[in-house]
Amino acid sequence: MYCQEPENTLKSLQHAISLFDGVEFDIRMTSDNQLVIHHDRRVSIENSRLQGKSEWVESWTLEDLESEGFLSFRAMLEDPIIHSNWVEKGKMGCIEIKRPHPTAPMGGGYFSRKKHNKHITNIIKIADEILDEFQVPHQNMVYYAFHKGMAESVTIAKSTRPWAALIPYISPYGNRTTQRIESFPRYLTTPFSSLVKQHNNMGSSMLPCAIEYFIAPHNKLPFGKTMGLHGKGLHNLTRIRKGMPTYIWPTKKIHEKLILDAGLTGLTDEANPQFTWLPTGD
Repeated sequence: MYCQEPENTLKSLQHAISLFDGVEFDIRMTSDNQLVIHHDRRVSIENSRLQGKSEWVESWTLEDLESEGFLSFRAMLEDPIIHSNWVEKGKMGCIEIKRPHPTAPMGGGYFSRKKHNKHITNIIKIADEILDEFQVPHQNMVYYAFHKGMAESVTIAKSTRPWAALIPYISPYGNRTTQRIESFPRYLTTPFSSLVKQHNNMGSSMLPCAIEYFIAPHNKLPFGKTMGLHGKGLHNLTRIRKGMPTYIWPTKKIHEKLILDAGLTGLTDEANPQFTWLPTGD
């Protein structure tokens, strides 16, 4: 029986980039200005193993994180399976840049947008250098982040690689429940047409979008025309996005074929190679 590896590990990334058209992963900056593959703000180990160390990823050196089994961005690209698929076979790498908790080292506090922009800028600069070193083609990757100053950070970093902002914005603090409560008013007041307009105005290369914009009953909540994956909703979606590449997450099994038939890209957590038939019979 297949057992899916934990996310952001080398084995899971090897498996996904080999099986799919690409892979999405998260990067954070360590206290010694290195990049580590890590999703959560807190170091993803049991509290008993912290041994008096800070709970925040950005407080740790890369060496300390590697000793706990975490993977550096450089080590990921040094892996021949990852490198071959990403560079030679044209697979896609979606790189989500994570901001630290405001109270963490490099966090910049709750209100210092300048420091927040600088942090993301530094990550982009370091990531650009590594991607260039390993000759990852520009068209094979994209940066994105829940970061209000993404356009500014990219400009300051002088990066020419594709990027996008994640909208509606979600703060880098609180738990899943409080984040959803905070972002809900933004979701209501940010129709899909506004997402397209904002991304075009910023110069984004693609549009990352939550599945809620297209699936009932959530798709009826935002102001403006209702989007969908079939019928009138799909007509509205196609007309408004005007061919802009649109990535949707999370892609569930029951929606996968509709998403693909609509000409969209789906990001899925379903990586079981034994899963070969959709619930639709496809």
